[in-house]
Amino acid sequence: MRRIICSRTDPNKLPSLPLPFYVRSCGYNEAENAWTEFFPAEARNFVQIFWCVKGKGEIRIGNSSYELHNDEIIYYLPGEYHFLTSRSPLWAYHWFTLDGPMAVAFMQGYGYPRETMLAGPCPVDLFLQLEELMREMSPYSQRKMLSIAIDILALAGSRDDSKSSCGQVVSRFIELSKKNYSNSTLNVNELADQLEIHRTTLTRLFKKRMLISPGEYLMQLRLQRALSLLRETDHPVYEVGEMVGIPHRGYFCRLIRRAVGVSPKAYRERVNYG
Repeated sequence: MRRIICSRTDPNKLPSLPLPFYVRSCGYNEAENAWTEFFPAEARNFVQIFWCVKGKGEIRIGNSSYELHNDEIIYYLPGEYHFLTSRSPLWAYHWFTLDGPMAVAFMQGYGYPRETMLAGPCPVDLFLQLEELMREMSPYSQRKMLSIAIDILALAGSRDDSKSSCGQVVSRFIELSKKNYSNSTLNVNELADQLEIHRTTLTRLFKKRMLISPGEYLMQLRLQRALSLLRETDHPVYEVGEMVGIPHRGYFCRLIRRAVGVSPKAYRERVNYG
């Protein structure tokens, strides 16, 4: 069994540096089959994130038990008892904890499920950076640890499922949208036909992966490109609309106003002249 734990000198005392939350501790754990760790709820006043790198283990949250496998994550919130059990010859995972006034809101803000979630390969280098910075504990290192924690959690939600049927459909939809968004006739129905998939199925798979509908994605793509053209070129407003596949000037202007609060002309003047 191998275990690495890095923490503040007094883990239960918040640093004097004012930050919205702090990385309290971090580490790595390898456990043999049937190894168990338990701490009562009152002893856990922090958020803890686990990222499995080998084998499988059991984690209990409330009355539910979950198996944590390779490339999966799960987390505890303060006030939840801590119960881990190894369910393979070798179970290995990296972990870190967060505390401070906004730690819970920060973690919950990601919208990750309260169960195991496929996250992809563990960013081991980022966890190792946390360990080095934790040993330093300077004001810079405390701030830097927050940015690394954010990077880790962002990566947890960007798993590469391009080999799955869902991932292939979504990736192909995005590729076709980026290539053809300037075509005003391009819409979700046409893209569904090109992908040889029913629109309802496309919408379900796309929302599952991207959290927005395919139509919303296509419109955001067009509007982002339109705003770039308004900022960076002198093309007349009607030409910008045509270039992003929204040729009806009135409709294009309404969409821009809805997105940024002002007309295309006013937006261009604002960004050019402050």
